[in-house]
Amino acid sequence: MAKQRLKPKLTREEMNNQYLNSIFEEFIAEKKALGREPDTLKAYQVTFNEFYKYFGERAEETGDIVASMFIEWTNSMKDRGLRPATINHHLMGMRTFMYWCMDEERQYIDRFKIRLVRVQDEMPKDYTLEEVKALLKSLIARKRKFPSGVAGPLVAL
Repeated sequence: MAKQRLKPKLTREEMNNQYLNSIFEEFIAEKKALGREPDTLKAYQVTFNEFYKYFGERAEETGDIVASMFIEWTNSMKDRGLRPATINHHLMGMRTFMYWCMDEERQYIDRFKIRLVRVQDEMPKDYTLEEVKALLKSLIARKRKFPSGVAGPLVAL
């Protein structure tokens, strides 16, 4: 007796007409089952919401998603004044989801690459004397919160 498929194989066109929201829910359910941290799942959700809020109806179905959208979204985030590290955080979250969608098994989205923005190394900030005093004061206050005999964050000054 031949094996029956539980889920019929979708045509390429049918795969491209999946609703992005429902596909994202499937992605989150799989990541949760694989034991991803709740904070990671929340970060995926926040990033997806940002992406979906920006594109709206233009990103309702998986077939609507193209590489140029990520260039547009990146430029929009830069225009809003987001730092490169924040932009990359959003891009990495969406890249994880998009590459999951592009997986050979699923093929919800045609393959493309999502590139991160270049992050320039920032020189450390010079602190004023008042800022250093405030930092030390807060560290000393934290040390006082530890029980006696237990070394706090400041072992020696």
